[in-house]
Amino acid sequence: MKKLHQHIKGSTLDDPTAHREMHQNWSRRQFLANAGMAGLGTVLLQGLPFNASASLAPLGERDDRILVLLKLNGGNDGLNTIIPYSQNAYYTLRPDIHVPVNEQIVLDSKYSMPVEMQPLYSHWQEGNMAVIHNVNFHPYQYSNSHFIMSDAWSTGRRPGASNARSSGWMGRYLETVLPSYLQNPTPMPAALNIGAYSNLTFKAENFGQMELSLQNAEEFYELVKDGLFYPTDIFGNCPAEDEIHFIRTISNTALRYGSVIQDAYNKGTNEANYGNTAIYQGKELAEQLAIVARLIKGGLGTPVYHVQMEGYDTHDNQNKNNWHRNSLGDASTLIDSFLKDLGKRGWKDKVTVMVYSEFGRTKYETGEGISAGTQHGNISMMMMFGDSINGGTYGDTQDLSLYGNNLGDINNVTDFREIYATVLDDWFCAGTDLTNAVLYNPIDAGDTNLYARISNLFNSTCSESSTFGLLSNALILGHNPDPNNANIVEIKYAVKQPGDVTLTLEKEGQKWDLVNDYHPKAGSFTHKLDRTQYPLLTGECTCHIQAAGQRYSRIIQLF
Repeated sequence: MKKLHQHIKGSTLDDPTAHREMHQNWSRRQFLANAGMAGLGTVLLQGLPFNASASLAPLGERDDRILVLLKLNGGNDGLNTIIPYSQNAYYTLRPDIHVPVNEQIVLDSKYSMPVEMQPLYSHWQEGNMAVIHNVNFHPYQYSNSHFIMSDAWSTGRRPGASNARSSGWMGRYLETVLPSYLQNPTPMPAALNIGAYSNLTFKAENFGQMELSLQNAEEFYELVKDGLFYPTDIFGNCPAEDEIHFIRTISNTALRYGSVIQDAYNKGTNEANYGNTAIYQGKELAEQLAIVARLIKGGLGTPVYHVQMEGYDTHDNQNKNNWHRNSLGDASTLIDSFLKDLGKRGWKDKVTVMVYSEFGRTKYETGEGISAGTQHGNISMMMMFGDSINGGTYGDTQDLSLYGNNLGDINNVTDFREIYATVLDDWFCAGTDLTNAVLYNPIDAGDTNLYARISNLFNSTCSESSTFGLLSNALILGHNPDPNNANIVEIKYAVKQPGDVTLTLEKEGQKWDLVNDYHPKAGSFTHKLDRTQYPLLTGECTCHIQAAGQRYSRIIQLF
């Protein structure tokens, strides 16, 4: 028997205005309640509580600093990207896949790059391209698994920690500076991810994904055209199709930012050529970067974007049809086009591009002749671009003569969390206390919260208008169990200036005062909460801190 459906006004496309209003008015809490189903869709828009009394920087009152993360998926061969041409071992270890001397562009007395990367040379000459060598964890740690190392880069946490996949480094940052994201959401997506269902980088500690994720450019164009990307009018009335219809409806409704993205995309234009690519993977990246450039120029205001390019897992046939070098050539052409596109409207000094891969390749080749390739290596390299970057090389040079052909062929590693810390401190102007709290993992005994910064990587200076999100005199940085006492929970907070500070916990209408003291200096502090003294304080609670006339609130989960 055919089912009869009673349509609610706005639930179909028959009335476009009502339909759009229904999208706008959908409660984020309703979406969260259905997140188990909606998680099967592409878009995950879970946000963070909490308190609207915290002050957010309005879009027009900050200087719109933007970070674009570009991942080269598969493990890029860093030695054939930025070539240590002055080391003879480079040529002897790679007799078949080394880049010939006459096909290199010399950068300085130590390094060069293949001629396919010529589009980046002008950025190098202008001092807007930085290369960071020997990147991994410090102390050194390695896995040859794409999944484990991709997760490590996304989370900023060492593999093996019990909470290694619980949150991403950017998700932890966004949840701290946007504590009212659920009740008072930003007018634009906090982050935009193109090329995957969701991205662990943007997973918050307690409240799920902070980004709007689109699997590919086609889904984006569906969103721009119709405000949704899952057609729902193609199904019959069998139970299976009803379930698919429901999932798609939930996912479409979650796109509360559809009209904002449409407006920005329509206001922006592409003023550079993204079409000159040699391989299909280059075409995919071209579409992603063209979209990001247009959204930035259209004034979307999203501070973080993530795009990706496939094809860098070169176990064999690395030079067949010039595969790896053509991949680098496409990436170089598109980064150059992207930066030139932004420069047409004065955005180039507001955008930093960070290029990374989950690991590098072995210094020695495997196989021979045209079939030769490289295996998963233990260190990576990074490149950064933008007018706010001080160009040049950073980190110690890899000595190819060390350790024979073993995987342990590294010296003086640069911990990539040092780079994250530098981005948060010097680009997003997060401040030392917040940055250390985002990157420190209290559950990992081998972790440290004292990550060095890469000196002079950025030439820009910080001001209050440089800060995305929260403008507050005090922050609740996080909490964790005391490793030496199961009854103690450490609540970490920071204040920006001396003064009276109150710290309270609230649950179901009841409040408990934890701190009510004068703090003679700015800095970060830890309150040790004895759970035996507060038996009702379990599960989800709201933590409030007040200092210098401002109040900041954040939901925490007590253990």
